[in-house]
Amino acid sequence: MNDFTRESLQCTLNLIPAHIWYADPSISLTFLNERSADYLGLAKDHPLRFGIETGAARDSHLAFLHPDDRETARKVWSECVRSGSAGEVTFRIRNAEGGYRWFLSRAEPRRADDGTLCGWIGINLDIEDRQRAEFYLAQGQRLAHIGSWAFNAGGFEYWSAGLFQIHGLEPGGKAPSTPEYMALVHPDDRDFVAHEMQKMLAEHRGFDFTKRIVRPDGAVRHIRCVGTPVPEGGTFRGFVGTGMDVTEQEQLTQALRKSEEELRQIVDLAPQHVGVLGPNGERLYANRTALAYLGIRLDDWLHATIGSHVHPDDRERLIAFASRLSVGSVPELELRLRKNDGSYRWFLARYNPVCDERGRLLRWYVACTDIEERKRAEERLQQENVALREEIDKTSVFEEIVGTSPADGCACASFQGRSQRFHGTDHGRDRDRQGARRPCDSPALAPLVEGIRRGQLRRDTSRADCLGTVRA
Repeated sequence: MNDFTRESLQCTLNLIPAHIWYADPSISLTFLNERSADYLGLAKDHPLRFGIETGAARDSHLAFLHPDDRETARKVWSECVRSGSAGEVTFRIRNAEGGYRWFLSRAEPRRADDGTLCGWIGINLDIEDRQRAEFYLAQGQRLAHIGSWAFNAGGFEYWSAGLFQIHGLEPGGKAPSTPEYMALVHPDDRDFVAHEMQKMLAEHRGFDFTKRIVRPDGAVRHIRCVGTPVPEGGTFRGFVGTGMDVTEQEQLTQALRKSEEELRQIVDLAPQHVGVLGPNGERLYANRTALAYLGIRLDDWLHATIGSHVHPDDRERLIAFASRLSVGSVPELELRLRKNDGSYRWFLARYNPVCDERGRLLRWYVACTDIEERKRAEERLQQENVALREEIDKTSVFEEIVGTSPADGCACASFQGRSQRFHGTDHGRDRDRQGARRPCDSPALAPLVEGIRRGQLRRDTSRADCLGTVRA
């Protein structure tokens, strides 16, 4: 190569926005383009800027690399020299200020027409931003217990460092083959996972499932796998996805399920009718006592409408009551519920809210207590009170007409006593204090008094009959 050609080539290489270098067959540097030389802080008249061989040792360029990366670079370049084939490696190169940046370095052999190795031409690409992004991604995956992967019909193409760590393997290795991967899956889940893999390859559809793996140390972990197909130009290329370690979540979920099952058993053993509603009144659960009373299954109760098992006369009250529910109280409602034989019984329904630590409503627990006997007792008492009032009224009419005589005083005493107990007063005594004149002293009432004494008129005779006797 003459001087003009050499200078023209160097000028061209200096214009390339990358770090370009030449090396002899032993990969000892012989030329650096301007961008690379400036990055290293080489003097303007340094021989490497002009392609002047300096006879430097083969490993002299390793001094520009980060101490932690030198051994890796030496191994890669030694393999290139031994095999005479291209190679690449990533390492950190020190700049003029003493800082380091990540580069991807690739070397290609230069051969003569007869195939003899003449030297190497290489390019260093600045991948600092990419490395930082990958570092932050790897750290994020490590903290979140997440790893990423790529998969096609031939097996796994890629596993991230986080995925290796999740499976208890050394990061940086080659992605496992399909048999190696299946060996990591828990024996009880292998058939399921194999079926899912065959299904996703056949249907080219996304998937989301959780499986168990067994680490080399024997630890069992729950891994959630989420994948999506990757088309390219309308052609299916494979899947990309993530694997997330959800062992702690699974353990919490199992503990929660166990706790809910224990609570459900307790609720089922309760003698009351208990229903569980969501914050918007949606039905979630009813205990065995309630279902046995209604004579239905849980699924039927869950899909029933509000008021479907309530007495027709109570439904409007129940709907209005439900619309006014609030968290700040424990509201109650009395209503009749239909039994499995078609009869109705009275119940007292108490709505107990359950909230989280922020006060947000989570559930309504509704406890229904049978108050049928109480309702019947109240009805009997009401009827007795009505009868007592009628008896008192009749006694009052009798005394207004005939007053009380020694013979009748004993008979009236029982009525007066019962009246005093009901009203808390003694009317006869008040009239005596006032010195009121008895109606029977009037001569006009003599026929009525005579009729009573003869037994023709009794105390239960109506006012109208008594007055009719007087008029006669």
